[in-house]
Amino acid sequence: MRTHAYELDIPDTVRTHRVFPVSLLHLAADDPFPGQILPPPLPVVVDGEQEWKVEEVLDSRRVRKRLQYLVKWKNYSVPT
Repeated sequence: MRTHAYELDIPDTVRTHRVFPVSLLHLAADDPFPGQILPPPLPVVVDGEQEWKVEEVLDSRRVRKRLQYLVKWKNYSVPT
């Protein structure tokens, strides 16, 4: 059996068609854009445990009743 189109499992909030012809679908690239994947900052060892120092809390949000923080790590620069 030959498949000419695929139905994508996308959220209802995305206002687009769910069925796409095979000719419009491509595999994702294996190589990320420069700066997309950054190495984590080096940990500080305190009492035998690894710790990272936060320089500043940039933002926060609630996800499933849990609070998440976006932080800027000390001694770690993010490319702009």
